[in-house]
Amino acid sequence: MMVAHCDLKPNNIVVVNYKRKRIKKSGYLHVKLVDFGISKVEVNGLQIPTDGPPHGTFGYMAPE
Repeated sequence: MMVAHCDLKPNNIVVVNYKRKRIKKSGYLHVKLVDFGISKVEVNGLQIPTDGPPHGTFGYMAPE
């Protein structure tokens, strides 16, 4: 299964420190994506539909 987020922007990226320790070079930071409200799912090789109006935040959308 593949998921297209469709609204990737800084507000939808969360960085978490699970160990709550001081961050060093190796660190314990984890990146999580949130807000999958308008995401599209591809199941069993079926393509994600691209027809209809574009979804997402205008300022962060690809220009094409």
